[in-house]
Amino acid sequence: MELPPRSSHSAKSFLLPGHLPASMKGSLSNIEYVLRATVTPKTGEPIKLSHTLDIKRAIIPSDIPRNSIRIFPPTNLTATCQLPPVIYPIGETTISMRMDGVVNRNVDAKTQNHWKLKRMTWRLDETQRVISPACAKHAAKISKDAENKKGAPHQDARTLATDEIKSGWKSNYDSADGTIEIEFPIGMRDIRPVCDMKAEDGSEVFHTLIVEMIVSEEFAPIRKPSQVTPTGGARVLRMHFNIVVTERSGLGISWDEEQPPTYENVPASPPAYGRSEIYDGPAIPDYEDLTQAENHSGAAG
Repeated sequence: MELPPRSSHSAKSFLLPGHLPASMKGSLSNIEYVLRATVTPKTGEPIKLSHTLDIKRAIIPSDIPRNSIRIFPPTNLTATCQLPPVIYPIGETTISMRMDGVVNRNVDAKTQNHWKLKRMTWRLDETQRVISPACAKHAAKISKDAENKKGAPHQDARTLATDEIKSGWKSNYDSADGTIEIEFPIGMRDIRPVCDMKAEDGSEVFHTLIVEMIVSEEFAPIRKPSQVTPTGGARVLRMHFNIVVTERSGLGISWDEEQPPTYENVPASPPAYGRSEIYDGPAIPDYEDLTQAENHSGAAG
């Protein structure tokens, strides 16, 4: 975009439209903003200047965490994952998970079957997609899905963080349905991730948290739940969650919060003047022409 030229030395400001993506350096594409200015003196050749701008997008997170529920039929297992609204590239974030429906009791036979967590693995993947314009030579190789975008799609995925947990969770088989609770931290500072981005040309960057839990089924009497016997049954529970990675909002105030107050935020105005009429009486004397009145005070006896 090009701003109109000016002859003065005053500062200039410009508000970038919200649909523009932030600056990024990915494996498939780079987005860079360069401020270019040309100074034309009265005598001599024009002077050209350029400066690279680092444009960032900060999403203000919500105060309420995001809860996601997964159901695994035909079992009664239900997983509830508490996710933060956003994740920052610097620092750690704790993910909490709880599994319900772990215990299935048979009151008539006085036995119970419960699921025991053996191992849990998680990983955070980053996917980059970009559509490169195709020349006339390679236009025939474009797929039908990319015909409207007039380019060839490319995709690259990498793992930002991963871990395997074999202990440290809390199991409760004494409750009505039984629960398993586990927490794990996520950090990706050393990998230098790319923040979430989606442009109008089809380029986008998104992140996915993949959690895989291996559980085995055990049999035990209700009165003696410690005397367990493996039944040989096992299941692999796999879950996918969308994660938003963004920069911190900082200490500044967003421009949309600095705008004038809206109608419902306008305070009460002072009382308006009543009906006024034109004064046609004698001229009102000036303050200097008025006789000064003396204040006499007497003491009561």
